Amino acid sequence: AYLQAAETYINARYEFYGRKVQLVFYRSPCQAAPPDPTCFRTDAKNLVAQEKPFGVFYDNNTNTPAFFDELSKLGVINMGGWHFQDSFSTQRRPFHYDVYMGGDFQARLTGEYWCKKLAGKKARYAGTPDLQAKARKAVVFYPQTEVNSEPAQRLEGILRKCGTEVVDIPYSPDTATAAQQSRSQVQKAKDAGATSVLYFADPIAPAFGTNQMTQQAWFPEHVLVGSGLIDYDKLARLYDKQQWVHAFGPSDLPMPDSLDKSDAGVVWRSAGQSGSPYSSANLPWSYLATLACGVQMSGPTLNPGTFEQSLLSGACNGGGWKDGHNPLRARVQFGKGDYTALSDARQVWWDPNATSHIDGKAGAYVDMDGGRRYGIGEWTTGEPALPGRS
Repeated sequence: AYLQAAETYINARYEFYGRKVQLVFYRSPCQAAPPDPTCFRTDAKNLVAQEKPFGVFYDNNTNTPAFFDELSKLGVINMGGWHFQDSFSTQRRPFHYDVYMGGDFQARLTGEYWCKKLAGKKARYAGTPDLQAKARKAVVFYPQTEVNSEPAQRLEGILRKCGTEVVDIPYSPDTATAAQQSRSQVQKAKDAGATSVLYFADPIAPAFGTNQMTQQAWFPEHVLVGSGLIDYDKLARLYDKQQWVHAFGPSDLPMPDSLDKSDAGVVWRSAGQSGSPYSSANLPWSYLATLACGVQMSGPTLNPGTFEQSLLSGACNGGGWKDGHNPLRARVQFGKGDYTALSDARQVWWDPNATSHIDGKAGAYVDMDGGRRYGIGEWTTGEPALPGRS
């Protein structure tokens, strides 16, 4: 129903030079966890043969690149695959894009945050006095895949350059073994003397990991990387409550608003629908808006080359950074060699008692600095001051 509403809205509001956009929902037989590259490649071929699409988006944090790689080989514009290494897109130009921050860019932005604010200081926001008395030692958890490992290791390298000891812990993306993996991973991090945890991961990994940390009576700081929707209120409530009260750091997402006031809600009602769209509608809308803008700004001649030019030239850039860092608007900025949209972050901390603007329930990320957003080179120095924390 939402795709139908979005199609109505897009065709009424965008200039397509006589064309109409048709949105088709395609159900894949492939499972993302554990990933099956052969299934995804076959699926891409079947999809293209059946639908003959100009563009495809898969709004899932799939950790297999095979689907996007195969679509690129077939000459189809494709979007998805959160926080892949930046070279994945450049090597497949002009076909692969994503609305989330590229993995290498994410590593640089979070690394700068850590080095300017946390490096060389004691882990004051950990949950036990023994950890609070120690200088920060980081552990980075990340999925061991060809597109995610490189950005995580890049982040580790940045942390080491500013004097931080780092524990490297990759994990298999097979969720069937996640509980078993988390026990040994947490024990390794604890035994190594880590004080601060960074999940450069999907939003499911912390659910297993934080539960295991509490079982092992280990209460480190949790420093957000900003990635994987771990910084989304509704998902953060899935994490162990005793652990997540120690969470803070960068968040890629803009300051949230209610669903009805969001872009997805506006699109829903503008297309003649009543009430609210489904709760996750903002995610596909971000992909649809990017695709629609790229098609519009390609002009009368539409092909993958003109689509690439329309995004990378800045025609579809936007965000509050042009009007004083509006916290409700993230910086959307493609550019030469940059095939991902989000390009800045705000600083937040987790308050289990705060009321979420998303759904009115308890448990929400609270902004620091009035929600101001920071790009690379823009983080200020100085340790964050979390209200009510020693």
